[in-house]
Amino acid sequence: MVWFMKRPIQPPKPFATHTLPVGQGHTLYIEEHGNPKGLPVVVLHGGPGGGMSGSFHKRFPLKTYRIIAFDQRGCGKSTAKKGLLTANTTQHLVADIERIRVHLKIAQWVVTGASWGVTLALVYAQAHPQAVLGLILNAIYLGTTHEIEWFTKPDGIARFFPQEYAALYKAVPGATPSTISKKSLTILMGPNKRRAQQLAEAWLYFEWLACSIQSNRAETLAAVRAEANLLVNCQVQIHYYAHQCFLLPDQILKNAKAISHIPAIILHGELDMVCPPEAAYALHAALPQSQLKMLPLCGHYGDPAMDKARKAAATTLAKTLKKPLAKPRRRS
Repeated sequence: MVWFMKRPIQPPKPFATHTLPVGQGHTLYIEEHGNPKGLPVVVLHGGPGGGMSGSFHKRFPLKTYRIIAFDQRGCGKSTAKKGLLTANTTQHLVADIERIRVHLKIAQWVVTGASWGVTLALVYAQAHPQAVLGLILNAIYLGTTHEIEWFTKPDGIARFFPQEYAALYKAVPGATPSTISKKSLTILMGPNKRRAQQLAEAWLYFEWLACSIQSNRAETLAAVRAEANLLVNCQVQIHYYAHQCFLLPDQILKNAKAISHIPAIILHGELDMVCPPEAAYALHAALPQSQLKMLPLCGHYGDPAMDKARKAAATTLAKTLKKPLAKPRRRS
């Protein structure tokens, strides 16, 4: 779902960068970090609409992993000649991930993601299970209507942030929970840039405030206003909201058996207001061989405890993959 608020991080320098044309006017920007001969892992950032994070050194043992990260369509340093929303769907992003794997000549890799990156990781794994060695997933988001409505309906996150919820709806006159995404997208993509910018600010302030259990309203608002790609990020995100993340109802959980043989580690903050913990439990139940770790006093935005848990999960998975893996079930 959301991307994480961007805090000043000194990113490690990549050992390689790539630009990869993927069709429909889109060109992806890709970085590689860590050990060129290490265990390949592709990192899927949050959003939709966010960009890659530079905190790889906090999430992986760099001597163990060859880390591949990229900006998704319409995000970061990736470019779109025909418009950032053109040919920008979940299915296009899944195809892009596979193109990257083939382009880099990687036979199999670990797939990891946070928030919206979890949705993308799971849909990709279900489409290409033979390419996935393992999954590391945190801040679980499954792209369901229920999760979208957690933001748009008054009985969801609005109960905790009523003032910000009211301000969001005020910025979209006449909107209802069932129409706010499409009405917002019309404004965000419209000719009135000032109005679009104000709406993007309202959306992201409402959202970012919920990301951390220690959010400060003044600091959060300042961070939103300082976000260089504020409007673009919001345009892409609301585009996905308006189209139900381009997924069928409960698609991921219904197709869970396709990836039941893949080692999976699930991490989630017990106080995550953006992606309530119920999704993490539901995914774990659908993947009974997965490992689930709930982190107390941890919200949606990554904190030192989550960074430590991610790195431990990456270390554990690397050791697990040295053992023989179960073969994927044949489809009947």
